[in-house]
Amino acid sequence: IIERHYQRLQQRIMEYQTSLDLLMRLQQRKEQVVTYKIRIQAVEPYPVAAIGMRMPWGQFGEVVGPGFGEIATYLGEINATMTGAPMLLYHWTGAIPDGEEGDGELQIAIPVATPIVESERIKNQMVPGGITACTTHIGPYEEITRAYQAIQGWLQEFGHEFAGLCWEIYVTDPGETPDPA
Repeated sequence: IIERHYQRLQQRIMEYQTSLDLLMRLQQRKEQVVTYKIRIQAVEPYPVAAIGMRMPWGQFGEVVGPGFGEIATYLGEINATMTGAPMLLYHWTGAIPDGEEGDGELQIAIPVATPIVESERIKNQMVPGGITACTTHIGPYEEITRAYQAIQGWLQEFGHEFAGLCWEIYVTDPGETPDPA
């Protein structure tokens, strides 16, 4: 228990240091403030193969890469067709969390052409259809909270309520694009 708590505190220290470094760069005007364009997009429901779990927000990064690998391997084994980029689905109620506290439900997912034969860990899920508020984050993953804050601000400004589901679609692979910028 002590070791897990120690690791969580170390993770928080790293996240806080990243935030402090960003603030320092902004103060020194070495980096411009990012303005996110929020766009409205209609999304049709589509199936995904997913691994679901509940865990503290700070631990998501430890399981995402291996989770994508596990799903991709399984989809290859059963000859399932992937139809889109890897994604994460986050479920929570209330405002979008700041990423530093609390826990939530996460689904590591890959879109598929049709529902799959499920394994013990990999299940069929549907990304729900509807009207979404979207933006694109370019830069280090550690700074993605700014994109969520921009969406939350937009929702409040225009009188919309958060529906409880966010998703991130990854258009680059950190292993193939090592420059976080």
